[in-house]
Amino acid sequence: MTTKQRPIKFRLVKDGKVVGYERHFVTVNKFIEIQHREVGEDWEDIIIECRSDIDCFSFIPHDAKEQFTGMVDKSGTEIYENDEITFWKGRKGKVYMCVKQAGWGVKCGENYYALGALDNIEIVGRIEDE
Repeated sequence: MTTKQRPIKFRLVKDGKVVGYERHFVTVNKFIEIQHREVGEDWEDIIIECRSDIDCFSFIPHDAKEQFTGMVDKSGTEIYENDEITFWKGRKGKVYMCVKQAGWGVKCGENYYALGALDNIEIVGRIEDE
């Protein structure tokens, strides 16, 4: 049985701006292939590609990576780590990786919620594309 996994994707951030995107997948030869694309380009227009045995950090220079959660908001926009969202009846929080629960969470004031348990999610704040 084959299980479909969510895409492993990141947005690449430099000086507080999104400068590109990165995705990882396993090839038929069992390599992890890493692809970078610049903002505004499609994955079909890949500019850089490398295998797991090569350092890909410098292909699109960046200070940080923010991981895609595998979820989208109510308008279909991908939700990434550090996005600010509203949910339920106007509650607002910030998306983060909850290491203890090994999943995505939302910090809302002093409360924490599992991202997957929320509905009516809307992104209201995020790092902007360059």
